[in-house]
Amino acid sequence: MSQPVDTAVFASAISDAPESSDALDAVIEQIGPAMDGPVDLFFVFITGHHVASFTTICNRLKQLLEPQVGLGATAMGVIGRSREIEDNR
Repeated sequence: MSQPVDTAVFASAISDAPESSDALDAVIEQIGPAMDGPVDLFFVFITGHHVASFTTICNRLKQLLEPQVGLGATAMGVIGRSREIEDNR
């Protein structure tokens, strides 16, 4: 007899909004319907001009997603949803 297999669910979002709060709102709007917390893991990659808001961004995502593990990094460019954003301010 076969055992039921859990289906992996994931979401990806990206924003080029110059203000960190606007970018985060756009990302949450994109992933919200697919990701009702809690989730196992989230990754967040932000470009350098959002560094000052890094903790705020991560904390808000943690509240929304209730992850077991969250990982974040800054990057010169980010890719998501078939788009690449590099050196944008």
